[in-house]
Amino acid sequence: EDVISSSDNGRLPDLFTSMRWAALARHIGLTPRQAEVAWWVCRGYRPPTIAKYLGVTTNTVRMHVQTLFKKLDIHDRIGIPVCFVWQTVRWVFGIGWGA
Repeated sequence: EDVISSSDNGRLPDLFTSMRWAALARHIGLTPRQAEVAWWVCRGYRPPTIAKYLGVTTNTVRMHVQTLFKKLDIHDRIGIPVCFVWQTVRWVFGIGWGA
């Protein structure tokens, strides 16, 4: 079951607007599709629902999630939004993009 209720409309704070998200994803080294999957994961959606929105199979979404784990050096789904928030903080305060 997805975490987001229909009243939330999938909205996150302004720092996660689509342009900022895309720029941040590029700096992290994600492909556009990986960034798209990460965007849905950060909103609490599960692979079957993400697959429907993207028009791909659930296994394809799971593959992208596993790739995100490796690229972001994380071990579970909660690490994806944590990584994006941390990288945003680094960006805003000019800390740099390295680990």
